Amino acid sequence: MDLTVADMGIGIPPDQLNPIGEPFHQVDASLARRHEGSGLGLSISQHLTALHDGTLSIESQVRQGTTVTLRLPPHNILREPDLESAIAGQRAE
Repeated sequence: MDLTVADMGIGIPPDQLNPIGEPFHQVDASLARRHEGSGLGLSISQHLTALHDGTLSIESQVRQGTTVTLRLPPHNILREPDLESAIAGQRAE
């Protein structure tokens, strides 16, 4: 299963793509930056994805935007009947 999120924002320069998953890493770390954020979103997403045996990939072009794709393997995806059973099991505890 793929989950893709895309924006048409400022984009990420190629030399900044590798460290982007590090906690608190920001593309623009200057005090005068124009964009908010703590730099934790992609790091948390990357770690949660890895815990589920998935992958997270980032494609970006400066001044054109960024696309982040989270890919989970089929064995870690609950289908609707399984999801209902899982929820019912949690209520019974």
